[in-house]
Amino acid sequence: MLPATPEPASGEPLKESPSESTIRLTIPGRPFHILGRITASMVVVGVGIGLLCLLTWLWIESAILPEQEGTEALIVEGYTPLVFLIVTALATPVVSSIVGLFEGRTLSTRTEAIVVGVGCLIGATLLVLVSGLFIGVSGAGSGGGPGPADLVALAGLSGLVSAIVGAVTSAVGGT
Repeated sequence: MLPATPEPASGEPLKESPSESTIRLTIPGRPFHILGRITASMVVVGVGIGLLCLLTWLWIESAILPEQEGTEALIVEGYTPLVFLIVTALATPVVSSIVGLFEGRTLSTRTEAIVVGVGCLIGATLLVLVSGLFIGVSGAGSGGGPGPADLVALAGLSGLVSAIVGAVTSAVGGT
């Protein structure tokens, strides 16, 4: 049972004494702003990479594949989407390092460097997933390329590496 708190006779609310501690449950908006800016930027990059991969595939279909026969055509159809995915996955730490350096210039605390890392994790994962949607349209169709689980695994790995790169470069850029 809690002890009763005395009510002041004047009707004024009780004021905390300096010795009592309180817990603030509010989260400032700056970390959410940083997360949103990084995630949106990386999704836009993902759309750009995916669109470029799709347009490149259309060019390959019209310029390269008509000259290929049999096994050569199957190799081009099978491996081109994989190359697109590899290039996309390799681009995520590069994009994260650029984001980290730019965001690091505006950071006021080391905790915000962790926020940049989390933003790069989310953004890089979405970058690979969004690009993968475009890349899935290219290639050998339903018979070739990685499945959805493989794409999610690659996106997660790219996100983890990008989180580390983004956090470290933002901490370095902020000092």
